[in-house]
Amino acid sequence: MSKSLIVKHIAPRSWWRKTCWQLYQDLDTGHGIVPVGFETDGASVPRILWWLFNPMGIYAKAAVLHDYRLTEFDSHKGVKGYSILRKAADVEFRDYMIELGVGKWRAYPMFWAVRAFSLGVVLIERIKSIFKKKGK
Repeated sequence: MSKSLIVKHIAPRSWWRKTCWQLYQDLDTGHGIVPVGFETDGASVPRILWWLFNPMGIYAKAAVLHDYRLTEFDSHKGVKGYSILRKAADVEFRDYMIELGVGKWRAYPMFWAVRAFSLGVVLIERIKSIFKKKGK
């Protein structure tokens, strides 16, 4: 078990796919353990902003833990309480970034970007569940 983030870069198979990294060993974040072999895109930042928000910057551990939490919660999509799980993962992401020494000027915009995306995912899941109910 390591507190260091050791990853292997996985080149995208085509130009439009995201760059990914695979954990080479378990990551003990102090908030949970992310298992070896887990694949992450780090912080999901558009390439044009990598000069400011590198996807594997100082906040990389927080981004990896956040990605892992979301994969854990995927089975709850469409279930009541899913939005609460997403919010908890997003808040943990913000708090862990600050704990890692990320400045609030950087942590909060990243947190709000993640929250906006999460709210969009939750909204889409709610719309899907409405149409599934109407189809029955």
